Amino acid sequence: MEDRANKRTTIDRRKQPTPGLSRYTFLGRRKMIRRKSDSQRGGYIDRYSSTLFFFLVTIIGLNVLDALFTLMILDLKGWEANPVVNSVISLYGTKFWVWKFSIVSVSLVP
Repeated sequence: MEDRANKRTTIDRRKQPTPGLSRYTFLGRRKMIRRKSDSQRGGYIDRYSSTLFFFLVTIIGLNVLDALFTLMILDLKGWEANPVVNSVISLYGTKFWVWKFSIVSVSLVP
């Protein structure tokens, strides 16, 4: 029985890095890097601080408001001053917000 316990065939999870989005993102326990050696090696944390979460949600909320205000201004016969967004509006019409939301949201994923 003892010989069987020494011959483990499971894969060691520590040999590969934890992905950015995993079950540990919301349920993990590690909130800060504890050892200086881990920090120098490029350690990771499971959960980000509530302050960072607040700022990420705020940026996404402001992005949604920006898209809504842009749609309201366009409905009132206004125009978009940003040439990149203006070209996306001319290509996709009122569905430009999907493109805008996707660009900002992808850039916020830690």
